[in-house]
This record gives sequence, C-alpha cells and structure tokens, in this order.
Amino acid sequence: MKNVILTITTIACIITASVVLTSWSGNENMKHQAGAPAGRCGDPANNFNDCTNACHSDNSSIQVGGWITANIPETGYTADSTYTIFAYCLNTSSFKSGFQVSPQNSHGTMMGKLINLSDSTQLDSAYGCWYINHTTIGCMSTTSSKTWTFQWKAPHTGDSVTFYGAFCASDNSNTDQGDNIYLSTLTVTNAAYAGISEISKEPAI
Repeated sequence: MKNVILTITTIACIITASVVLTSWSGNENMKHQAGAPAGRCGDPANNFNDCTNACHSDNSSIQVGGWITANIPETGYTADSTYTIFAYCLNTSSFKSGFQVSPQNSHGTMMGKLINLSDSTQLDSAYGCWYINHTTIGCMSTTSSKTWTFQWKAPHTGDSVTFYGAFCASDNSNTDQGDNIYLSTLTVTNAAYAGISEISKEPAI
C-alpha cells in the first residue's frame, strides 16, 4: 500500500513539474518582465537584432521617433560630462511596458558610461557593450505611457554617438504573442566637432 501511495505521489509531482516548466519555457513575456537579454535594442554591436529576433517574433518592429530624449544641448555633448536620458514608451494595450537602450557608435563600440538611477532600471553587458533595461518594478505603470530616467557620462574622446533603443508595449497576456516592439534612436555629436544633430526635447506621443 505504501509503495502505491509513493508511486502516485511521485507521478503527481512529475506531472506538476512538467506543466510548470512547459508553461514557463514558452512564456517569454513573463521571463523577460525583469529585463530583456542584452543586445536586443537594434544596436550594431549585436547585428541590429531586437526583441522580434528572439521572443516577440509574431510582429515586425516599428520605427518611431522621439522616444529617446536627453538634456544634452543642441550644440552637442561635452566630453566627460554627465547628462540625463529619458526613454519613453506609449502603450495603448496595457499598463506594462519594457525597454532597452545602449549608446554606441556606428561600428557597435560602446560610447560613454551608463549610470543607473533607480530600482526601475538595471545594467547588463554583452557583445562588449553595456545596456540599460527595465526591471520587474520598472515595467509597470499607472497610465498608458511610461518614462524611464537614467544618466550617461559622455566619452572622453569620440564624435557621433547613437542611443539605440527598443521598446515593448505589452498586451499583458503573459505570452510572447500580441506585443508591439518599437525601435527609436537618438544621435548626438561632440560639441567640439561640426555638424550637430538635432535633439528632440519632448517625447513624441
């Protein structure tokens, strides 16, 4: 009798574990609510891959402008100076959104230093670069828009820097389907060089 009970208990445990693991392994939305894998922001360091190349493959990424802004002057950044960067996402489907940003040059070389400011964001590294992501706390909002704030210390040398960003407007279905992925960039130039890029001051809605 004891052997029968033990066998039944063992089978029940195996079935439960199997269901949990199967559900988790196919649930990319839940897996990455604590931050997407590094190198998924459409950046050259990872061959311009974004969230649609890994998890959210049911939709194509959508290019948008003005979702990355900064307090960098229109005349450009000053070497070794620290600036505040804003990453903005509009989500009309739910109050759960995510992002990833990395400052690189056109060759995929990390430019400057990312500085984390709160528990809403976190830093991760891959492909020789640093990336800033949302956290589990940082992916939630009380409205249809979400803004993450962090800082960037400009490089000591170099000219043009592009902030590559990917944004996930989740439908909060706890699956990797039905979410919209947006890509946005902000390019800034060293004030010591000619040819200054225009910098958007307000996020486009």
